[in-house]
Amino acid sequence: MKSQISKNHLRTPKRSFKTSFALCMLLSTLSVHAQLEYPPDYMADSPKMFYQNKGQIIDNMNNVRNDVKYYTTALSPNVYLFDDAKMSFVQLHAGNDTIPDTLSRVDFQLAGEALRGFTVTAANKSTDYRNYYLPHCSSGATFCHAYEKFNYREVYPNIDFEVRANQQWGKYYFIVQPSGNPSDIEFEFTGQDSANIDPYWLELYYNTDILELPNAIAYEVSSNGSMIPMSWSPAFLNLGNGKIGFQIRDKVGITQHIKFIKQ
Repeated sequence: MKSQISKNHLRTPKRSFKTSFALCMLLSTLSVHAQLEYPPDYMADSPKMFYQNKGQIIDNMNNVRNDVKYYTTALSPNVYLFDDAKMSFVQLHAGNDTIPDTLSRVDFQLAGEALRGFTVTAANKSTDYRNYYLPHCSSGATFCHAYEKFNYREVYPNIDFEVRANQQWGKYYFIVQPSGNPSDIEFEFTGQDSANIDPYWLELYYNTDILELPNAIAYEVSSNGSMIPMSWSPAFLNLGNGKIGFQIRDKVGITQHIKFIKQ
């Protein structure tokens, strides 16, 4: 069985699929880089679900996709991680004798003038691994371990981006150091037919599928590690030209880290 990522945004028959990704934000008084390599996960456990790609991934045009670094097929839609904090969400609709299998794909990409170049770093490797012997990698893609957490350092000045997951949700974090500016954070989605921002959700419509992202939840983490929910949440903000950001409350006098967790 080969793992695939769709190369193109494909049309699908009239069947609907709906998935959700939640977003939360964490404010911390701790130095994340110095004291917490990966901050605690406050959104349930994060099993090792993303496997390393060593040449086993191909797209629907049978092209080997070495640009995919890690991926999971345990979530629906499947999630593929690239360098530069790009992610692809791919949903397979299984066909039947008269309707062929189809794939739908939406891409997430960070944006903005303050955006920097970066690569993904994985943490917490599994002891088990997978080996692939496929026509396009006949010599073998071996010792493909799974990982729990992925960090993109300094995507913006003093801001990290982190990816995790549990058995139901993909979880995405922004970690902002005291000197970081959360207003630098911008991102865009491509591949969807349309998008809608309401007071509580960002909804992406692609074919008959809907990708839902709830507003963030804000937390503050004190110097002793305790977590305090904030009284406000960073809702999505339409920045124009296809860009999306967050509505951030005025934090004058607050010198904490901000951690957005998109779960």
